Amino acid sequence: MKRISFVFGVHLHQPVGNFDWVMEEAVFHAYLPFLKTVARHPEFRFSLHISGPLWDYFSEKHREIFDIVGEMVARSQVELVGGGYYEPILAVIPRRDALGQLKMMSNFLEKNFSSRPRGIWLTERIWEPFLPSILYEAGVEYTAVDDYHLKSIGITGDDLLGYYVTEDDAHPVAIFPISEELRYAIPFDAPEKTIEYLSSRANDWGGRVAIIADDGEKFGLWPGTYDWVYKDGWLEKFLKLLESNLSWINLQTFSEVLDSHRSFGRVYLPTASYFEMNEWTLPAELAYRFHILTEELKKKGRFEEVKPFLKGGYWRNFLSKYPESDRMHKRMTGLSSLLHSLEGKLDKNSYEKSRLSLYRSQVNCAYWHGIFGGLYLPHLRDAIFENILEGERQLVPHLLGDAPYLLRVEDMNADREDEIQLTDGRVSLWFMPRYGGSLFEIDALLSDFCVTNTVTRRREGYHKLVPQTEESAYDENEHKSIHELVTSKERNLYAHLFYDWYTRYSLLDHIMPPDETVLRFRNCQFAELGDFVNQPYDFDVKESTSSCEILFSRNGGIWREGKRYPFGVEKRIRFTPGKPTEFLYTLKNGDTPQDVIFGVEFNFGLLTRDDPSTYILSGRSLRRTKPSELVELSDVHQFRIVVGSKGVELVFKSDEPVNVWSVPIETVSISESGFERLYQGNAILFHRRFSFAPDEQKGFSFAMEIKQRSKGEEQYNKR
Repeated sequence: MKRISFVFGVHLHQPVGNFDWVMEEAVFHAYLPFLKTVARHPEFRFSLHISGPLWDYFSEKHREIFDIVGEMVARSQVELVGGGYYEPILAVIPRRDALGQLKMMSNFLEKNFSSRPRGIWLTERIWEPFLPSILYEAGVEYTAVDDYHLKSIGITGDDLLGYYVTEDDAHPVAIFPISEELRYAIPFDAPEKTIEYLSSRANDWGGRVAIIADDGEKFGLWPGTYDWVYKDGWLEKFLKLLESNLSWINLQTFSEVLDSHRSFGRVYLPTASYFEMNEWTLPAELAYRFHILTEELKKKGRFEEVKPFLKGGYWRNFLSKYPESDRMHKRMTGLSSLLHSLEGKLDKNSYEKSRLSLYRSQVNCAYWHGIFGGLYLPHLRDAIFENILEGERQLVPHLLGDAPYLLRVEDMNADREDEIQLTDGRVSLWFMPRYGGSLFEIDALLSDFCVTNTVTRRREGYHKLVPQTEESAYDENEHKSIHELVTSKERNLYAHLFYDWYTRYSLLDHIMPPDETVLRFRNCQFAELGDFVNQPYDFDVKESTSSCEILFSRNGGIWREGKRYPFGVEKRIRFTPGKPTEFLYTLKNGDTPQDVIFGVEFNFGLLTRDDPSTYILSGRSLRRTKPSELVELSDVHQFRIVVGSKGVELVFKSDEPVNVWSVPIETVSISESGFERLYQGNAILFHRRFSFAPDEQKGFSFAMEIKQRSKGEEQYNKR
């Protein structure tokens, strides 16, 4: 009789910082029903990976999941698979942290289930050739990657029905190829399709292994799957079909295959992830062309033939594609370096708290964007920053010592350019001289809140598909993977597609025509006359015992009809601990009269436009408005932003009257439920109209104060 081994792996994960209602929906629509169903079928042997954020959540709110999993472990029905505890991408975090996270998960599983894992779930199957050294040092014997990894080096067909061995520096690890065909079939095709697939691959000697390992969310949480998998009985039927064919289907875990089968040989894999990821990492236009090319090849029936030769980008491209991702990444690696440098100098409690926050900040989801919201979800980015700042808060007292503030001028993001940090332990300001002398990050440290957590509106390859989906809706009778579903969550989304030509940092200096409008500013369709926004500034720093002053300056120009007219900007930032930060501008005109708007832009990530505790107070009467409203004010001396959920209030004051525009910034992005519009934050422009005579200088100034409550204090005053 022909036989085949079948490894069924499932991976459950939710990111740090996800909403409780999302977690609960996942628990009751996917995790609990799946685990309860398979637990009723003890002959169904499988491998299970649950990420650390979920274990933490289950520990607090769903201990019954520990019981269900524990019973299956005790009867050897399930193998628990390890990984980085907080689901980091191992290849892009410091080696010491990768080893620490792997050890943390192994220790957790051993403590709670008396089961130390032999293999790991590789986050997003992101492989880089040096990983075997790390995995081997952590005691890892195997991992699983997509079969595309192996197809790209010429291993195809039945040669994918087994495992291989790779190594780095003579440190071996086994590699299991996950079948893309099964990944797309389960649970979207009828259960019989999987049995037919296994039958077609079985042989007389029974040495082949078919492998499926994929997201557990597809069993109930992805659109339309709950009814199909549970109410319509897909999972129950699938398990019974397997049980009725155990005479020739050998259900095994990864470790059992490792012990009972020899490897198919040695391989060396390139940098890779699953095929879809290679498209998502590409720049917008190239991503769209890559998508069109693959669709054309599928229509011609040539896709599988050509696929081994198709390679898009790879994961690290996200760090250059999205400056916001790179900023979080460099802030995270910076915290890791700082913590490592203080090891042995901190008390154990502070060190452990900071390290835990560091690990939590390494959860992968907000660092990239594909079919899931990822980077475009403000609450996930907020969780990254919250944990980075929480980790830093443990360390700042040791850096400050008795000094009232800390000044750092160094290359902090590995771009061979100096950045500047100023902090007094309550507020942290980060400046980028090479990009407009901008203030690229403002942190309220007592609240662990990054005030400037927002994103730039940029073109995505899938934006060209938005008009095509305006009339589309999900058909609950059509069972497809989310990779095959393209729908819109609201109509006329294309009307909200606006693109920014600059990165949305703060303290950006604009020069505009006098007739510019708030609507054009919101849509980023205004005329920029100056060359200051994204150009380098010179800088000088002066320190005293109680304060610090940074002078940024640029001799730039005003451009009209292709001709440049000299114009200079000096901005002086005066930082005094415990007092508002002052921004003092000197504008220097050249030899030609100028009539312009000069404005300074700030971008704030307020997290929500709907929470009544988040609002703007503006005008002489401090009228309350929602973040979603367009605000256009004239001759004001005070402007306030309150983020009640974080206990933070931003107060801007000016001795001379200024005009203020406040506009919501929204993006159109894709998630597993379709195209959607997301609120990212507010752009604020403080501006005045100036008429300059030749060689005339004028001033412009304001101050910013950040009021905040510490974590644990009672609810912030909502006024």
